[in-house]
Amino acid sequence: MSTESIEAHILKSEKNLRIAGAVAEAWLAVRKRLVHDFFRGVEKTLKKKLPGWECDLWGEYFMEAYPGFYVGKPTWLERYSINLECHQYGEKMLFGVWRNQKKLAKQPFCSEVLTAVRARFPSARSREWWEAEITMQTPARDWRKPESLWRIHNDAKFLEDVAEQLLSVAKTSEPIIDRLVAAK
Repeated sequence: MSTESIEAHILKSEKNLRIAGAVAEAWLAVRKRLVHDFFRGVEKTLKKKLPGWECDLWGEYFMEAYPGFYVGKPTWLERYSINLECHQYGEKMLFGVWRNQKKLAKQPFCSEVLTAVRARFPSARSREWWEAEITMQTPARDWRKPESLWRIHNDAKFLEDVAEQLLSVAKTSEPIIDRLVAAK
């Protein structure tokens, strides 16, 4: 299916044009619903394995540049979280240990967090706003594609894979972040 063939089909009749308009209007709502339902499933999975932790979906995936799904302990007081970010409107997905740079600007990065996360995810790196950032490769790097959205909607393995990666980072970094927070 090419853009030109779709355009030609839409312009073939008034009925096709109306259908295309209806699909275009519904598309944003459909993606929003898919993401919301998906992250409610991830939250349910993680809360079983991380009792007492909180989850929050911030911003609108694919509509904003850096929305995220945050998982953290209440004691971390908005300083740290495990985050899955929809980077650049979903061009790529980033996850790892997020740090609130506004609150921690004067605190140096913790090399222990990065080292621990790298043991499981060797590509992890530190940069502003991230103690340890990983570009998600599996189950999909770009979640905007229809095949990725379909898997988000319909493939339990997709959800399990995402939840497992977040859980791995959470379990790896939890004792280190607990110490960092207690020291303040």
